[in-house]
Amino acid sequence: NDLKMRISKLEKDIIKNDSMENQISSFRQSIKSINDSLSFPIENSTRSELDEYKAIMENKLKNTKEYFEIEIDKMKEEFKREKEKFTVILKLKEEGIQKLIKNQDTIREQEQKKYETIIVKYEQSLKVKESEIEVKSEVQKAPYDFSSFTLESLKSLESGKYYIQIAVLSDENNIKSIFDKYYGKYPIVLVPLKSGAAKQVLIGPLSVDEYGTVLQRFKSYGYKDAFLRKIK
Repeated sequence: NDLKMRISKLEKDIIKNDSMENQISSFRQSIKSINDSLSFPIENSTRSELDEYKAIMENKLKNTKEYFEIEIDKMKEEFKREKEKFTVILKLKEEGIQKLIKNQDTIREQEQKKYETIIVKYEQSLKVKESEIEVKSEVQKAPYDFSSFTLESLKSLESGKYYIQIAVLSDENNIKSIFDKYYGKYPIVLVPLKSGAAKQVLIGPLSVDEYGTVLQRFKSYGYKDAFLRKIK
């Protein structure tokens, strides 16, 4: 009965233990304990009975050892198969993860190149627009060196054309103000008075179809004294 209890306990320990090495160690410890118990005499038994009992127990012990050894081998093989299976699965998972990472990196690189191309095109377009604005600004910007717009006298005006005289100004700042407002929209000419104290500000040359409209516009702009000059 004591042997059965130990074997039963040993079988339970096999189920409970998670580690293969612990199971094997437990088997060996149990077998050693059973083997040690056979060396102690049983009271009130003859020598022959003890020998016979011992022979029976040794035979059972041998069978038990063989059984455990077979089970251990089976467990080792099963453990080996599970380990190989786990290794294969782990390898496949790692390969899948690496492939997924590679695909994501490729997609990310493609998206980055796409956005970089869009940004480059946008920057180029922006530079073109800035250049156009700068050119227009340079064209429309009022020049404060009036020498190229100043004629010697009214006789220097273009023959057969019309001019609208809008003001006579001596202050350079007032002349600058007119250029800031109307330069690029209307042709502006400056003609100094004979005294040189002021400059006549004229809009022209204009054609016969233009001068009427331009004269009315400048009157509406506040130049009430503006008048037409026809150059013969």
